[in-house]
Amino acid sequence: MKKELLIRRSGAKQGDMVCVTGNPGKAGIALLALEKKIPAGTEILKALFEPAPRINEGLALAESRSVTSMMDISDGLALSLHDMSKASGVGFKIYEDRLPALPHVKGLKNGELKDAAVFSGGDFELLFTVPPQKLEKARKACTLTVIGEVIEDGVFIERAGRVEELPARGYEHFGGH
Repeated sequence: MKKELLIRRSGAKQGDMVCVTGNPGKAGIALLALEKKIPAGTEILKALFEPAPRINEGLALAESRSVTSMMDISDGLALSLHDMSKASGVGFKIYEDRLPALPHVKGLKNGELKDAAVFSGGDFELLFTVPPQKLEKARKACTLTVIGEVIEDGVFIERAGRVEELPARGYEHFGGH
């Protein structure tokens, strides 16, 4: 890869759009289903046992020159947003109703699915920021979902019309979940 195509966590700018690839939380749902001894489909279990890093999408986004910052969300979306916030010196506001839909698993509550999308780790999806005028270039590079925007300070989530602080929770490598 060419050095000038390197994208860091530290490039997010206020006004950029916050995007993700795939369905963050799928691996967390698989783990939850296994812990509760609830049958989960092959597609969901595969997300946990055979994670697929988004290398091609990352390269295509870099080559599109449309992305200001990027990282994977293997430690969870919330923790990754906080890491990117610190690195870039900006804040984030995401919208729960814009998060990509997760497959329904009979026996899991809707709240558990939504928490998995935000707080569980194990997914190798990408979190990245794109200036609004470059969104179409990014969409040509890969399938993405716009989940929020870069703001001045703080990390927030809008749920059911209320904005609240998003805690820096996710997978902790030496502390468990």
